[in-house]
Amino acid sequence: RPAAAPEAKAYVSVLDHALPEAMLQHMRTAFAADSVFWAENKYNCETSDYFSFLHPLHGPPTSSLDHVLRYLHTQVCGHFPQAGRAQFVEWWTHCRPHPSGHQLHFDSADEGRGGVR
Repeated sequence: RPAAAPEAKAYVSVLDHALPEAMLQHMRTAFAADSVFWAENKYNCETSDYFSFLHPLHGPPTSSLDHVLRYLHTQVCGHFPQAGRAQFVEWWTHCRPHPSGHQLHFDSADEGRGGVR
């Protein structure tokens, strides 16, 4: 793996094997190419724009996705304790051909160009 720029280490981490196998398999099924998720969100793999969801972290879990996101949040807090203050998590998925590119945040202009901002 390429080394992260020193200034990025405070903001970026890779978590290999972040999900238990059963949770990972559930997510693979939920977002499989033939899953109802794509039709219910009117997502066409060739022409749809990217979109993301803002998901609350408060209150009791109401879905399997809630459990997955809260599990990942706990993992992230182990590396970045300040993430414990987060009230929401942004998530997205897509089924684009590799490597068609993807901006990671809806609020970033020209992300990644010129280093960490």
